[in-house]
Amino acid sequence: MQHGKVYQNPELSLTQLAKQLQTNPSVVSRVINQGFQLNFNDFTNQYRISAIMQKFKEGSQKNKHSWLLLIIAVLTVRQPLTWHLKK
Repeated sequence: MQHGKVYQNPELSLTQLAKQLQTNPSVVSRVINQGFQLNFNDFTNQYRISAIMQKFKEGSQKNKHSWLLLIIAVLTVRQPLTWHLKK
């Protein structure tokens, strides 16, 4: 997931990830479910939110840019942001 930062693609699907890994979606899904106890969407969103949180911690963006990144992250995740932050 980190290699190539595929999680940054807001249209990323289980099928697309499986194609990139040269396997089928059921294998990828099983690995994510068994290895991380997450479904594909939660797994992907975890990376997206972690990337945004890292940007905030680094202070590498000015305030208005950080807020923009947060808004983009919220718009690209399929679950509410607050649900992920509670985890």
